[in-house]
Amino acid sequence: VDLSGLTANQGSLGLEARSGGTVNVSRLVNAPGLALTLNDPTGHLLLGGITNFNGGSVTLGNGSRLSLPGVTSYESWNGCGYRVWTVSGAGSVLELAGLTNMVGGSCAAFTIQAVGGGQVLLTNLASVSSGYVSVLADGTSTLVDLSGLTANQGSLGLEARNGGTVNVSRLVNAPG
Repeated sequence: VDLSGLTANQGSLGLEARSGGTVNVSRLVNAPGLALTLNDPTGHLLLGGITNFNGGSVTLGNGSRLSLPGVTSYESWNGCGYRVWTVSGAGSVLELAGLTNMVGGSCAAFTIQAVGGGQVLLTNLASVSSGYVSVLADGTSTLVDLSGLTANQGSLGLEARNGGTVNVSRLVNAPG
């Protein structure tokens, strides 16, 4: 599917690529509320330079990989909408290398979960400035890497079980 002329999304847009398919949104920059799904490592989302992913959700599985390097801040929108980033299965990786600040949900928690060997890499996230954020790593070789997180001004719930790891090795200011 070629949506390469699309530069902004102001509504609700869901993108899914599977069975070797490709969705091309290579010029999309402003994408609040975008729902991204990859459950097949042969599918491809050509995302280009997304910088605004506020309120967006991610579902990755079965060895799929997704990187959003241009996203530096994420806000899980106000209200009670349920926003989730889910990464499941060995080899499945979500990476937001440029993410430095996060605002969680104001009513319902923004949820980050890795299960069954999946990995969420937010290594440069320095602060959760407000809101509710729930983090889960469940299963052997499962990782949510928040190793750059030094400050939490929101309500942060962290859970690692069944051999999973949530890395918050630099977190020193965590009142919530």
